[in-house]
Amino acid sequence: MVLQKSQVAVGILVGRATKQTVDLEETFLFSFLTSRRIVSILLGAFIVLLVLGALIPQENSSPLFEVNVWQNNHPLLAKVTQVVGGTKLYTSYPFLVVSGLLLLSTAMCTVQRIGLLRKEELPSIDTDFSVELSPQALEEGYAEVVTYVRHCLRKHGCFAKTESFPVEAIVVVRKGGLGRWGSVLFHFSFLILLIGALASVWTRSEGSFILTEGQSFRGTPAEFVSRQPAALPWYGVGDFEIVLQQFVPQEGQPPTYASKLIFSQEGKEAERLDVRTFQAGSYAGRTFYQKEHGFSPRFLVKTAAGQDLFDGFVALASSFSDDEVRYENVFSIVEGSLKIEGQLFPDAVQKAGQWRSLSPKPNRPVFLARIEQRGVPVFEGPIPLGEALELEGLQISFTELRYWSGLQMVTDLGVPILYAGFFLGCLGLVLRTLISSETFWLKAVPSAETTSLVLYGAAERDQALFAEKFQVLVDELRAGLREMKGDTIRE
Repeated sequence: MVLQKSQVAVGILVGRATKQTVDLEETFLFSFLTSRRIVSILLGAFIVLLVLGALIPQENSSPLFEVNVWQNNHPLLAKVTQVVGGTKLYTSYPFLVVSGLLLLSTAMCTVQRIGLLRKEELPSIDTDFSVELSPQALEEGYAEVVTYVRHCLRKHGCFAKTESFPVEAIVVVRKGGLGRWGSVLFHFSFLILLIGALASVWTRSEGSFILTEGQSFRGTPAEFVSRQPAALPWYGVGDFEIVLQQFVPQEGQPPTYASKLIFSQEGKEAERLDVRTFQAGSYAGRTFYQKEHGFSPRFLVKTAAGQDLFDGFVALASSFSDDEVRYENVFSIVEGSLKIEGQLFPDAVQKAGQWRSLSPKPNRPVFLARIEQRGVPVFEGPIPLGEALELEGLQISFTELRYWSGLQMVTDLGVPILYAGFFLGCLGLVLRTLISSETFWLKAVPSAETTSLVLYGAAERDQALFAEKFQVLVDELRAGLREMKGDTIRE
C-alpha cells in the first residue's frame, strides 16, 4: 500500500493481557473428563485408594500370615474393604477404573492445553497508560519504518508469529513463548508421574536370596529365601545368571560390605557389578541391594569305605547383638542319619573353658559342633578348619570357609518413569517461572489526514517490569527514527 503525503506515528500502549476463549469442538466425553470437578473427584478417589492400599496388608507385597492376622483382628473392616478389593486392592476393578479414568483425564487435559496454546489469538489490551510520539512526515512512506521496527524487535529476541501482513496487524512477534509451553510440560510430567506410579504399583516385585562365594543364581522360585511377586503377572525383562565372585568386608564405623557380582547371559559374561551396603546396583531392569552376610563352612562327610555322603557349603545364620555376632545353624545329612548343630568362631580362642572370637576376621576358624547320629549324641566339641573328626564308620571334615552374601532383588518398571516425570516437571516449572510471554504487534491506524503505525505490546505477567522494558524499546525507536530521518521527534 502506497500513501500519498503519508505521515507515520509510533504509538506505544502497555497493558495487561487478558485471555480470550478459544472455541474447541469438544465431545461430551471430552468435556466431562476435562472438567475441574471430575478431575478433582478422580484425584481424590485415587489418593484414598492408595492410602487404603498402604494401610491394608496386600497379598502381593505382604507375607500371607500378616494378611491373615489383619483379617482376623479386623473382621468388620476386612468385609467393608472388600468393596474396593481388600487385600487385592491394586488389581481390583475400582482401582483399575479410577486409575484408568484419571490417566485418560490427565491425557485429555494435556491435549486441551496444547490446543489452547496453538490456537490462541492475540491478547486484548486493557489500557493502563500510553506513550505516543508526535507524527512526523516521512516522504518514503511507512514501509521503511515497518522494516526498522521489525529489525529492532528481532534484536530484542522477538520472533515473527506470522509472515503475512494482514490488515489487522502488519507485524506480529512474540518473545518468551517457551515459558508458555512450560505449563504444558508440567501437565505432561503429571501424566508421566501417574503412569510411573501405576507401573510401580503393578510391576514391583521383591525377592531375597543368599549366595556363597562362587555360587550362581538363576532366579528360580526355589532359590529365593523370600519372595513378593508383582500385583499383575508378568515375566520380567530377560533371563540371566548371577555369580557371587567375592564378598569383601571393610572395617570401619559403621562397617561396610561389598558383593562383587558377575552377570551372564546365554553363557557369556555380560557385566560386573559391585553392590555395597549403601550403594545399590542395577542390571537388566532390576536393582540389587546388599542386606546381610555371614560365613559358609564347607563340610565333607565320608564313609569308612571312602564314599562321599555330603560335600557342600552350609550358610550359617548371623545374629547380631551388642556384645558379639553369632554364626550358627543346624543341618541334617539324611544318608548318614546325622544331625549337625553348631556355632562358628572366625577368630577363635578358648579361655577358662569358653570359646569366643577375638574379631570377625576368619583368622583361626573353629566350628564348635554338636553331632547326633540316629538321634543319639555322638560328639560335642571343636572342629578347627582343615581338620577331620573320626566317628564310628564316618569321617567329618571342615575343609573350607567362605563368605555368603544376602541380596535383595527389586524389579520395578515404574522407577525410571517416575524419574523422567520428576525431571520434566522440574524443567516445566523452571520454564514457566523464569520465562514470561510477551507479544508485540504493529497496526496501521488510519485517520482523516494521515495513517499512523501503532505498536502494541502485552505481557503475560510482571507488568511493572514489562513497562520498563517497553520504555527502553520506545527510547530506541525514537533514537532510530531521528537517525534515520534526521528529524527531531517531539514527545
